[in-house]
Amino acid sequence: MSVFTRTQDGIVGKSTWYKISYIYVSVKKLAQLGSEGEEATGEPIDGAFGGTTLKLGSSGVAVEQLQYYLNTVSDFVTTMSAITVDGKFGAATEASVKAYQAYRGLTVDGLVGSTTWNTLYEEYNSIYADINPDIDYPGQYPGKSFQQGSTGNQVKTIQFWLLVCSANYSSIPKITPDGIFGAATTSAVKAFQSLTGLTVDGVVGTNTWNKLYEVYTDVINSLLPSNQLPGTYPGSPLAVGSTGSSVKEMQYYLGLLSAYYTSIPTISYDGAFGSETQKAVIAFQKIAGLSQDGIVGPITWFAIYNTYSKLRTVDGPVQAYELSTYDPNDISESVAGKTSSVDVKELQIALNSIAAFYDTIPPLEITDTYDSATKNSVKAFQEEFSLPVTGYVDQTTWDAILAAYEGILSMKPRTINTSSDSYPGYVLTFDSAGVAVQQLQFYINSIASRFCSGEFLREDGVYDQATSNAVTHFQTDFGLPVTGFVDEATWNVIYEYYLLD
Repeated sequence: MSVFTRTQDGIVGKSTWYKISYIYVSVKKLAQLGSEGEEATGEPIDGAFGGTTLKLGSSGVAVEQLQYYLNTVSDFVTTMSAITVDGKFGAATEASVKAYQAYRGLTVDGLVGSTTWNTLYEEYNSIYADINPDIDYPGQYPGKSFQQGSTGNQVKTIQFWLLVCSANYSSIPKITPDGIFGAATTSAVKAFQSLTGLTVDGVVGTNTWNKLYEVYTDVINSLLPSNQLPGTYPGSPLAVGSTGSSVKEMQYYLGLLSAYYTSIPTISYDGAFGSETQKAVIAFQKIAGLSQDGIVGPITWFAIYNTYSKLRTVDGPVQAYELSTYDPNDISESVAGKTSSVDVKELQIALNSIAAFYDTIPPLEITDTYDSATKNSVKAFQEEFSLPVTGYVDQTTWDAILAAYEGILSMKPRTINTSSDSYPGYVLTFDSAGVAVQQLQFYINSIASRFCSGEFLREDGVYDQATSNAVTHFQTDFGLPVTGFVDEATWNVIYEYYLLD
């Protein structure tokens, strides 16, 4: 049986029919595909390379991160030894880096530049997902509290976050991430809770977990001066020409919000308030119903921070997939081995997803490089899909790969639960896919049939333009903020109207 897949331009022609079996793809699987694709999710950034090569003699929070990642990987690589997470790049850290570089086939120089850092972080993330199977994205609350006597990998994660935070807040004592929640960890948790205005009980529940992850990600991204908490208004308005950590913090939050609000342009968080930052501020002010002057005074500042905080802790990240159009220059250069590009990584991710359902297509290591393994996988795909077997990714092959990949993502789930009002825990938006989207479409169609409101949707589990339009119309008609995406509030109101007789 084959499925009907759609191209990027929405036009279905002869080349868009491909043989793909109906296979259930879980929301968790879609989340993993999305995170590997590195599209914006609205989640805090917890593993970005800081831009400075780390080496013997380096010190600080970035070294602590490096050591923690190395220690996690060392549990699964026999050639690597455990090291102390102390923020000091000494001989033991250098030896661990070299062992990892040798294990991964990287240049063995003991220097941690972007390639070594990104490869290590991706491996750490993969391991973290494997040992925490109920976690769909970094920073997600695991659904249970931790306190003195608790043990395990999630306790070790809490301890690591506290250790990083202690570098920025003198009131938080330094602890060792050993996975044992003892008296020292309890004291550090209580100090953090006191600092951030939480209930001081030494228990890491939902509120403490979320705040700890927020502060941790702000510290590792160098957004905060020493002993300053996130969301602290700088004391005077920010405008074009302003610079400093407060500008960087504000840019960071706007960047995360741009994943939810497509009208907010993506900007870099460099601490310099230029014209692009001004455009992003104005776009947010328009959404929030504020004066659109491009100046971040106290009202705009707190609106940005509070909106980010709600989406982060209540609604969850955006989970969607993102497919690129064919760029003959990037792909042809990459095929020739002249360059490495994001397009190659996307190609490898798509091929891996397809390979999960076709034994003839070998899985790949995500390397960003069009190597011999990638070429062989392309050849296998071309042979499986009756294309000329060249190993070259031309327009036809690229379109076929994208159509097959999107077909897998958009395959109709076998069953949906229409008797439950359970919010999926993440924001649905354009190019989300899976059971939750199909459930949403079912609710909207049921409402439309009774209230004569809007056109009927294909219940195919793909959040396409028609679904986006229907959500926008629903939000307009029923007095909700017109965002175009489905947060928890929109989901709950749609479900309430679905239940009406």
